[in-house]
Amino acid sequence: MAIGIGVIGLGMMGNPMVRRLVGAGYAVTGFDVVPEKVRALERHGMRPAASAREAAEHADVIITMLLKPEQVAASLFGPEGIVGVRRKGLVHVDMSTMSPLAQQEWAQRLKRHGIEKLDAPVSGTTPQAEQGILTVMVGGERPAFEQVRHVFNPLSRHVFYMGGHGMGAWMKLVTNHLLNVNMATLAEGLLLGQRAGIDREFMLQVLGAGVASSRALDIKGRKFIERDFAPEGKVEIYCKDLGLIHEAGRRLGLTMPMTAAALDLYRKTAAAGMGELDCVAAIQTLENIAGPPPGQSSRGAPRARAAGKGASAGGGKMARVRRPRPAARRAKPAARRRPAGRARPVRRARRR
Repeated sequence: MAIGIGVIGLGMMGNPMVRRLVGAGYAVTGFDVVPEKVRALERHGMRPAASAREAAEHADVIITMLLKPEQVAASLFGPEGIVGVRRKGLVHVDMSTMSPLAQQEWAQRLKRHGIEKLDAPVSGTTPQAEQGILTVMVGGERPAFEQVRHVFNPLSRHVFYMGGHGMGAWMKLVTNHLLNVNMATLAEGLLLGQRAGIDREFMLQVLGAGVASSRALDIKGRKFIERDFAPEGKVEIYCKDLGLIHEAGRRLGLTMPMTAAALDLYRKTAAAGMGELDCVAAIQTLENIAGPPPGQSSRGAPRARAAGKGASAGGGKMARVRRPRPAARRAKPAARRRPAGRARPVRRARRR
């Protein structure tokens, strides 16, 4: 009999994960609050469920892949949550990116219901999920990890056991800190090279050959230069994750200035209506903040400057335009110079 797996959350990551699990021979039951996402996976052999609880009733392992902590909490402890299932040996695996403190709290609560828990967030986006080459970072009790370890095989290239509850979540925050801040600096650096007139393709080639090379550059560099904003890692998710990272650092007594700067950039990008786009949309925000290059209008033509007072489009002071002078008047004859040493004659006042 095939091992039953329930998956709650069938979005950009949950969808390809379900397809890979079905392809590996697991009996998968899935639930999502969006019915269209459930129907899309029925064609791939997934059994539909009307709630998280129903998904758990047919499962030995229940996976959550959700965006917000309140969504995870509802799927676990809500009226239709998995705690209502009396299934011996059930293990919950949260593969979402969540706070380590939340993971520890949920583990304690689930334990009281006889459910083991692992926090097992992943490194990678939709393309890596489709190929089954994610990296999984696991926190929780070691026996529970060994019990469900086989489930990670169709999904990942690397699986790391990090320690007790919350340690997988901590490792994910470190991973996302480096990735998300790196993406922000990539946007800024590539825009700098573009403004300087460096050929975009050649710029990627040179960066890839030097010490500035990185996996982030390999994965996203082309999307940056081609302005391909099709979502793989959404801006709104970067905002959520960097917020978690900033708060976690604050609790540990760290100031996290790089995190704060990157978070500000992504929040501005989301506020501009690009929250559903890929993180590379941050380069558009940087362009919008900068305005057109000096000497150009928004259409790329030289910027006109009006005479007199006023301000440029960027808020700077306009250069005053010199008006042409009228034709020069006839010059007066030069005054005769007095020989050196001779005093100016004193004029006597006229008598009246």
